[in-house]
Amino acid sequence: MGSTVKLATIVPTLIFVLFCSWIQSGAARSFNDQVLTKKSKCPHLQNGGLHAVLDQICQECFALFRFMDPDIGAKCKKSCFKNDHYQWCAAAMSNSELPYPDSDLVKQK
Repeated sequence: MGSTVKLATIVPTLIFVLFCSWIQSGAARSFNDQVLTKKSKCPHLQNGGLHAVLDQICQECFALFRFMDPDIGAKCKKSCFKNDHYQWCAAAMSNSELPYPDSDLVKQK
């Protein structure tokens, strides 16, 4: 049980560190260029760097929590990232505690 708790706190921290490294790498700039060439459905997110960071948080959240909710990636991006699911994912990536927005969905599984 003790190693499970340690692992639960280490994994999000490790992902956050890797994500920060990715942002500083050339891969992030290349991804930003791709985002800038596409028309964003969110006019306030024409800044490719900002959009890439928000999108990456949702992608990482999906990779980690799809077992809990297979639609978490789409829910995170809904309404141009202005929703409870995005807030939850961002909190999860920063190792903060925030109740999952669809708590009834989690209790069913």
